[in-house]
Amino acid sequence: MVADEKESETAKKLAEALAELQEAGNAAHEFGLRISPEAIAEINKLPKPEQRVELALWLARDEHFDVAHRLMGLKPKEQAVEIRNLAKREDVQGSLKNGDTESWVDARRQARREGRRR
Repeated sequence: MVADEKESETAKKLAEALAELQEAGNAAHEFGLRISPEAIAEINKLPKPEQRVELALWLARDEHFDVAHRLMGLKPKEQAVEIRNLAKREDVQGSLKNGDTESWVDARRQARREGRRR
């Protein structure tokens, strides 16, 4: 039963993230920000759907506007390379599980300092 509750919680967080992503994506589109098909294909290469949503949502959040804006100004192949780099960032990975990205990054850095992760 515990596994079912955990899966249910994960599904709920993913649904909330997708709703937030839809709203942010619409706003970005209205603002004129576009991402190339090559960059979208690169996002779709991420192994798990959660990782894809996580990266897209991370880019869509207000606090990452400068990163997203810079990405949109790149040529399509450069966007794909940047997407690969962003997917590896510590502040992107796992940010979906913790809605507060800054707290997530701080916790990961603290764990590294204390030797709890490499």
